[in-house]
Amino acid sequence: MDPKYGFNAVERKIQQRWAKQDCFTVNDDDPRPKYYSLCMWPYPSGDLHVGHLRNYAIGDVWARHKRMLGFNVLQPMGWDAFGKDAELKANKLGVHPAKWVKQNTANMRRELKELGFMIDWNRELNASNLKYYRWEQLLFVRMWEQNLVYYEPTKVLWDKATKTVTSRRDIDDGKVAKEDIEIKVMPAYLMRLREYANQLLDGLTQVNWPEKIIKDQQYLIGRSEGMTLHFALVGNAPVDALEVYTTRPDTICGVTYMAVAASHPLAQAAASDNPKLAKFCTQCEQTLPMDAGNPHTEKQGMPLDFTVVNPVSGKHVPVWVADYVVDDYGSGALMGVPAHDERDFKFATRYQIPIIRVINLDQQDPHRPITQAETSSGIAVNSGELDGLDLKGCVSKLEEMLGPDKARRDYGLSLRDWPINRHMYWGTPIPIVICSDCGRVPVPEHQLPVSLPNDFKHGPQALADHPDFAFCPCPRCGAKARRETDTMDTFVNSAWYFARFTCPDNSTQMIDNRAKRWLPCDHYFGGDEHAQGHLVYARFIHKVLRDLGLYPKGCGDEPFQALLCQGMVLGADGKKMSKSQDNTIMAKHILDCYGADTARLYIIGMGNPKDAYPWNEEHVKDHAMFLQNLWQLALKRRDQIAAGKEQKLAPELQLNLNKILNNIDRNLRDQHLNNLVFGGIHSIRNLIRDNADSAAMQYQGFMHLLKVMNLICPHIAEELWQQLGFEGLVIDSAWWPALTDADLHSATTVFVVQVNGKRRDQFEAPFDTDATELLELAQQRPNIARYISGKQIAKSKVIRQGNSHGLIFFALR
Repeated sequence: MDPKYGFNAVERKIQQRWAKQDCFTVNDDDPRPKYYSLCMWPYPSGDLHVGHLRNYAIGDVWARHKRMLGFNVLQPMGWDAFGKDAELKANKLGVHPAKWVKQNTANMRRELKELGFMIDWNRELNASNLKYYRWEQLLFVRMWEQNLVYYEPTKVLWDKATKTVTSRRDIDDGKVAKEDIEIKVMPAYLMRLREYANQLLDGLTQVNWPEKIIKDQQYLIGRSEGMTLHFALVGNAPVDALEVYTTRPDTICGVTYMAVAASHPLAQAAASDNPKLAKFCTQCEQTLPMDAGNPHTEKQGMPLDFTVVNPVSGKHVPVWVADYVVDDYGSGALMGVPAHDERDFKFATRYQIPIIRVINLDQQDPHRPITQAETSSGIAVNSGELDGLDLKGCVSKLEEMLGPDKARRDYGLSLRDWPINRHMYWGTPIPIVICSDCGRVPVPEHQLPVSLPNDFKHGPQALADHPDFAFCPCPRCGAKARRETDTMDTFVNSAWYFARFTCPDNSTQMIDNRAKRWLPCDHYFGGDEHAQGHLVYARFIHKVLRDLGLYPKGCGDEPFQALLCQGMVLGADGKKMSKSQDNTIMAKHILDCYGADTARLYIIGMGNPKDAYPWNEEHVKDHAMFLQNLWQLALKRRDQIAAGKEQKLAPELQLNLNKILNNIDRNLRDQHLNNLVFGGIHSIRNLIRDNADSAAMQYQGFMHLLKVMNLICPHIAEELWQQLGFEGLVIDSAWWPALTDADLHSATTVFVVQVNGKRRDQFEAPFDTDATELLELAQQRPNIARYISGKQIAKSKVIRQGNSHGLIFFALR
């Protein structure tokens, strides 16, 4: 062995060995039980940063451990290579998006290989590859035929800077400036996400996900139980009544105004001859969803010349148009109950609208002043026939009083159908042909794929102005027609890649029978920034593939059984890494300076995988020094390791080692992977270092140490495994058997004996000695017998304290 650990030479050598022996290629027919471990595929930005490193290092620890436990582990990789960011960046550089993506994926692939991740590169996917997106087009056509995709005008967030549709997430992340956003009503292709809302909710009971992520999914879907109530309009109005969905029908007598969205027929009728109101309605329609739902932003409104009658109290209340009422939830109208809703309270306070308490808590004065909205449920007060009833009672009473025409149980959904088209070149072409006679016609399956033209001129009309792409015959009547020139949202690309990884080489089927072997994915790793959008889209598409028969039977109703969402790696300044902050740490810097194993050891040991931590270069150096010292320790103890192969470990040392191994197993089960570094690797190293006179400890210690290190810093583990004389590859070695209680306790236990609280004796006995026998043994000891002889024992008890200590006490009358 080289006396100095040279990470560059070792890592190159081991990677060549893995490649030569084809260690990472997965055989679908392997008889071992399957385990599908998947990290969210990356956007090919050009270089891996340490955020990527953390995600894939965490996933690789899990995959390597499952392999050592005897599973056939699939861990694939691909590229989320389509999208607006790639197109805009390529245009800025003056290159074709395909060239830009190709360069970046080559670089990122090289860095991932240098990091030693256990990836089956034979299954590599690329969203911008025709062999991939052709199947996406097939899925679209099948969904169109089953009315799971439809085309109609819908509200979208329009980015004026890039002249395309954007998402709320891009606004929240700061990728798109709020001042560049306007709300437009535009024709869109929408997938019927709402049709699967109940299945998406129910499926959350079948998965092992973090509670926070499940709550995020539930919030996004937003199913609520409530009632639809009818308020009759007074006088000449374009509609007879306002229909309102509410989750709080118990507050109906607290309604002091009604509010409608700017697009509601009442608002539009009133605005037709009122320029000031018309201008305000136009302004309201530009209120962003995040501002409408925020109780802390200012709420604006204008009164309309309409009133409604409260069906319970009989009171007439005014109707307003308000900027915080959205038209895509319920009927675009809401009950204004300022005493019990934060947004209503803010609105009523601003416009001096009455505030009436109708819910009371804890028998307080029902007429006490209201200084802020009180949103908790309670008992109805000031509500006539509803007084004294809770929410459930009010629902039943309203049904009885008003009848099903005016009050019916109902539910609401926050989830909207999914608009998937983008006004960009760099994306999956939507396989629709627009014919003046036949309308929108899906491209027949035998004519798929519809491929992007290779020549590219940036701009919102890049495809619309392309003569070879934009014009074609109608597949139904043969007349001259135009292709759809919008492309699909990149979230469609990433909504099914997990399934294609199971059969990436199939040129005749989207998903084949191999999917039944691998799906559902056993463990999914990625950032929680995808906890709402991506996960709900992927779960939806998984169910659609099942229902359309594009899956073989037996792939499960949910795509991801377990989920780990890692926290961010922050800059050294504690802020989120970004180029504008100049605090981004690139993986290449760590690879060049310290090597892959040091990078992985630091990133795993930095803290709980679920939490965010700032980067600390000094700690990286400490980990590099640890590996250097470990290398030298292995070199120093090499002869003892060889001699210890046939020796048995002393019981005390075996117990100490077992305790560490048991902690490692527990931390893996609990996903406290950071504890594998200091509570695992460092602890075993200390046991080896401090017991130089035990050859058996050197052999057993290094064997177990290198197995743990294989999960985190596999290159040095693999090299030491060979150099120290262990058989085969460490990656192919078996994990230690599960430890039992007997393995974690010493053969004998020292029992201290007390009489009336005073220590009188102690003796050793086998750990598993029965309590009755221990009491008899204690009474037979001369030092105890002389204290209890001739006296009555009121109480006696055996307490086992830890692995090697126990307590026996006698209480005398």
